[in-house]
Amino acid sequence: MLNNGSLKLDTGHITSVVSSGNLTIKYLLKTEDLSAIGMIHGKEIHAKQCLLKLSSESKIERLVTEKAQISKDQKSLSLLKKRLLCEYIKGQQLYLSYTHADIVEGDTVIIDKNCSIHTLYYTEDYRISPKSEVHQVIRREK
Repeated sequence: MLNNGSLKLDTGHITSVVSSGNLTIKYLLKTEDLSAIGMIHGKEIHAKQCLLKLSSESKIERLVTEKAQISKDQKSLSLLKKRLLCEYIKGQQLYLSYTHADIVEGDTVIIDKNCSIHTLYYTEDYRISPKSEVHQVIRREK
């Protein structure tokens, strides 16, 4: 599915989602591949691969993925804060920047700049940028 503008979904199971603009998921989106540049709001997203480039403040309550890369979009000009607000992020390989989350769970987690994470759970490895803050780090067994 290709979105170049504004797309609102209640619930969907879609193989691939490519979005440029505003994407809103009211309940649940399940997809193999999510690639979004712009603003995203959603209750719950399950994606094997997730690439988010934020152009303004976005919010996802629960993000479950195998591999995620979250960063700000360098090309867009916006006076709004480019960041993702999230209650829960879970994945195998996570690269996060410009992300504020209560709980992050992952095998390998890289917390890059401008993140604020309350609790980070990891099983293999983690790195935290000096330009981010993580309040609690807990190692878990697989």
